[in-house]
Amino acid sequence: MKKNLVSNLFFFSGILWLFSGIISEGKSTGLALGCAFITFGIVLRTKEESEKNSEELPSTENEKDAN
Repeated sequence: MKKNLVSNLFFFSGILWLFSGIISEGKSTGLALGCAFITFGIVLRTKEESEKNSEELPSTENEKDAN
């Protein structure tokens, strides 16, 4: 639950930066930072999901020792 919170915070901060970039009208840094934060939130979320789905494979060294 806590790991999901981090990616949600990046999504929220990205949306805020996008709004600030739209409001300021003259500066594109808000748009760039908003897109960067949203992308980082997506990357964190997919990384967390892949870690949950991955299973540890047995080591081949342990199998050699047993034989």
